[in-house]
Amino acid sequence: MIRLNSLFALRILNIFLLFWLILEICDRFKDDKKWKSFWGVKIEELNQTELTWNSVSILEPPFLNDTELEAMRLNEYFAKPQYHCSNRKLVGGPSDNFLLCFDKKFLVEDYFFGKTVVITGLTNSPSVFEGELNTTRWEAYLPPDSPIIDEFKFDVEVQYLPEVVEEDYFPMETIIDGIRENKYAIAKLEFYSNHFKNEQLEKAPELVEKILQYLRTDQLLIQIRIEKKDATIVIPLWMKLLYQIFFKYSYALLGAHSNSACNQPLGHCIYRVSFIKATISEISEAPVWGLGSPGEERSRLFKYLKDLDSNCSQILNNEEEMPYLCLDDEELNDCTVLYFRYRTLEQITVTKLQNHFGTCNLQINYPEPSEIQPPKNIKIIQSGILSNIQRSNLVAGFSIKTQWQLKTFTDTLSKFESEANRKKYLLFDFDGDEIEIFDSIVNDCTALKKYRQISFRLRIWYGEENKNYRNFYLHFLQLEKCGFSKIYSKKLNVSTVFVIFKRDSGFV
Repeated sequence: MIRLNSLFALRILNIFLLFWLILEICDRFKDDKKWKSFWGVKIEELNQTELTWNSVSILEPPFLNDTELEAMRLNEYFAKPQYHCSNRKLVGGPSDNFLLCFDKKFLVEDYFFGKTVVITGLTNSPSVFEGELNTTRWEAYLPPDSPIIDEFKFDVEVQYLPEVVEEDYFPMETIIDGIRENKYAIAKLEFYSNHFKNEQLEKAPELVEKILQYLRTDQLLIQIRIEKKDATIVIPLWMKLLYQIFFKYSYALLGAHSNSACNQPLGHCIYRVSFIKATISEISEAPVWGLGSPGEERSRLFKYLKDLDSNCSQILNNEEEMPYLCLDDEELNDCTVLYFRYRTLEQITVTKLQNHFGTCNLQINYPEPSEIQPPKNIKIIQSGILSNIQRSNLVAGFSIKTQWQLKTFTDTLSKFESEANRKKYLLFDFDGDEIEIFDSIVNDCTALKKYRQISFRLRIWYGEENKNYRNFYLHFLQLEKCGFSKIYSKKLNVSTVFVIFKRDSGFV
């Protein structure tokens, strides 16, 4: 009789492991583009399609037709929160937790949220979240056999969905009729069910978007499921919806957690994503574009600046490269121009500006100490703008002997407007300091609405951090929300851009 000793068993095990390792390596190589190229394997024509910026909408991310890139893009999107919450906490167990914001404005009392709605077709998932969440009242849309009902600690109103079990679909009309008249503190959406013969991963984004047309909630929680076999189709659908959630429905990303199967290689991926209803002025960062690289973020920014809401046909410009004004339907009389300038200002420049604006008066806020003698219709104020993050109102000037005095944007405007004429124009030329100052400018819509045009001479440096490009983009979106439209842009060189925003009506 042959006896199986430990050494022989170890050798057999090693052989099996070696075969498994070879198969695993081959499986990895078969989808690798460089490996295919080395052996002359033709890559599918669909994956070779090149995108051009002229064909891309920055409000709708394009399909990449590549599973790895799609998964990486989704991961990058979820890695960059768009809303700053002072008291952010996880609620639930390891497999069903969601991030929630516990800032006071979202609570009805200490650690208690208002009415919460849950819509789910799952009956085999954990319900620790429902057991831990303190809420004044629950509203639930569940399959008849759902065990979640036992976890609710407070008043609950249940609407059972037998269609999920019997007919493999969510009765959207029933759900919409139930939620459309209500306002919720939290809404949790899980448009999946273990009862379905098909998981219907492709339908989930469509169902979420349909609900969002009627749902009113402060905090939005969404479960997202992805499988590798259809990730190339499903992930772009979610990416499109994520941009709609931000731009159309005004929800900002609070954060996301996953089941650790969403990296490479992609497995049975589950994301649990949290959003906050927010105005554009409350947003801390614009959505990530692509993989979030500096090159991609810079290209999106310049694509945004290039795409105009309307075209200005007549421009007031000059050889001094100061910010432009649009003369369409404008007469420069009885007007005042406020010009913030950080570039070096010389006597000859001021002299040339004397007649540039016709009969308009010009106030130049120039922080560097100067002995320039301005003409009658020009006033020079020695001050700059104090940013929101700056603690001192004194900073170093162009030389070690000079200092700049900074004032808040609101205070500067108030003093200027007390002496200004009826028609007012606002010009900015910060010569590279824009990113530090923009916050304090765009957050005061009430003040900005008093100006007919806001014009920039921008310095957008090549090689900036990706976050800075996103902040530029966000600040322009905030300016649009104040009622301004982009009517002119011109790229002078790789880092200098002229942009004009105009407000056609509703001057305060």
